[in-house]
Amino acid sequence: MDAIRASGADAPRDVNTMENTLYLIRHAPTRLNDPEHERSRGWGMFPPDPEKLKELVPQIAEVLQNESIRRLVASDLPRAAVTARELGKEMGIPHHVTRQLRTWNTGGMTGKSEKEVVPLKKKYIEHPDLKPPDGEPFEAFEKRWGRALRQFMRHNESHPDDQVALVIHGNMDMSAPAIVLEEKVTAKHYDQMRPPGSISVLRWSKGTEPHIDVVNEGIGSNDGSRDADNSEDR
Repeated sequence: MDAIRASGADAPRDVNTMENTLYLIRHAPTRLNDPEHERSRGWGMFPPDPEKLKELVPQIAEVLQNESIRRLVASDLPRAAVTARELGKEMGIPHHVTRQLRTWNTGGMTGKSEKEVVPLKKKYIEHPDLKPPDGEPFEAFEKRWGRALRQFMRHNESHPDDQVALVIHGNMDMSAPAIVLEEKVTAKHYDQMRPPGSISVLRWSKGTEPHIDVVNEGIGSNDGSRDADNSEDR
């Protein structure tokens, strides 16, 4: 099934004044998100922590309950796919998964201590044409995510009765503000990574530049997983 599909005729609207939105939801943390022993995730098949998922899902659903979201689309990696599945159940809406929403493939850095690999990740972000061993250049990820982000923006703009929200990864959340403005993603963006469970909303209308508003900075108990320096669950 295609990640994007129309669900019937949409109501007419004034495209000159209508504000469009696309909600971006960072998935629930995995157990590798332990701030004392945090390890990089990459394309690893790590599911979300069941207890944190159970805690986060109702809170995220409450934030989104009045936003007319009809479907969730998520990365097919387990930590995002399972978050979307459970959030969809809570909200009473379907979810779909797609490979195009996978995070940056950091290759051999997956599973290693986050403290060890952060300097390497920043190097590859600043030199986006370089390919990490067994991974992909950051520019390849950036192009893939940029295409998907613009695709879903076009969908929500064209289909007000079939609004989707995305369940994504930290690298996508941190790079989205630069991508929508066609700016370079830098290591400074990486330093602004927000914790799992965070929600932001991309807003745009005809004649105005798109911008992203932070809805929250992660929800749930403050058990250390919300620490800005130890929150990477990409």
